[in-house]
Amino acid sequence: MLDPDIQALVEMGDTIGAIGLQQQRHGGSVLAARKAIEDARWALTQKRGAALDSTGSEIDELIRRGEKIEAIKRHREVHGVSLHEAKEAIDARAAALAPAPSAGTLVVDAELSAALRAGQKIMAIKRYRELYGVGLKESKDAVEAIMAGAAPVAPEPTPTLQPELDHILATGQKISAIKYYREIINVGLKEAKEAVEARIEELAAEARTRVKATASNDGPPGLQPELDRFIAADQKIMAIKHYRTITSVGLKEAKDAVEARMAELARR
Repeated sequence: MLDPDIQALVEMGDTIGAIGLQQQRHGGSVLAARKAIEDARWALTQKRGAALDSTGSEIDELIRRGEKIEAIKRHREVHGVSLHEAKEAIDARAAALAPAPSAGTLVVDAELSAALRAGQKIMAIKRYRELYGVGLKESKDAVEAIMAGAAPVAPEPTPTLQPELDHILATGQKISAIKYYREIINVGLKEAKEAVEARIEELAAEARTRVKATASNDGPPGLQPELDRFIAADQKIMAIKHYRTITSVGLKEAKDAVEARMAELARR
């Protein structure tokens, strides 16, 4: 348990100040002080994440739709925290929203497996809490059961790329997309780059198809007649927003599609 004023620094996001005060008051190495503060900060983000509104909030809806990156971004906007803290909070909330694991079988992911193989019990307990959103005691009991061979363990789930990868690409962040691909698939830079570029081509082809469909007034359900109404009212920005809402494409693709539709209507 940290001193109240040190805990306050943690809650304000002043990690450096908290580490300095912790070392000054309690001695020991900087490393030990840093670990104490990091543990407190992690516990705080877990508490905040698990406590996010579960009654249909915008962030919960983003998590349920699998839009983790957007949820993290929105959490940062609302709470003014760092990227790392927002990610931990959203991970905790996602775990709280996830269905409870079926009785008798525990799904162990790559990170938890690595901690168990290395005998890093504390790290394994921490990861278990992140995965299942349970308390410290439940996590400790479960990890000890796994380590003792008393709990049946399902194979590691296959990592999924979507829809996070496409969300990153929609914002034009190719380098971030390659980095994300490498983290999930665990491949080299060249393989990740080629895979991401292939996905970019796929998305571009899909966008071209949507542009052609829009130009022929054969868009997806819900696109028409609202799109043409916005265009007729000279509300191009609203038309683009509407197109993105219905098709979930990036800004450039939506702009190209709307402009193609405007050209088609102008020729009539």
